[in-house]
Amino acid sequence: MAKAQLLVLPAARNTVMVVDDQSTGRAILEQVAQGRDNAQIAARLELSEKTIRNYLVAILDKLEVETRAQAIVRARDAGLGRASP
Repeated sequence: MAKAQLLVLPAARNTVMVVDDQSTGRAILEQVAQGRDNAQIAARLELSEKTIRNYLVAILDKLEVETRAQAIVRARDAGLGRASP
């Protein structure tokens, strides 16, 4: 079995956030970085919109950002969001 890869995202104040490459949070962040809204992400990942919102609150907190746009910038800087829609 392949070892899970880790994604390291730049965070505020010279820290980094490590996200398990196989995690739901990483999948959601990938979708956000591609410009999808919560309803689209929920449909693609077969989760409820409320679940997506809850994950996004945690993601914004971990990235130490206040807006979805700031999270998109961080994710794209880390190489997310480049997969075809």
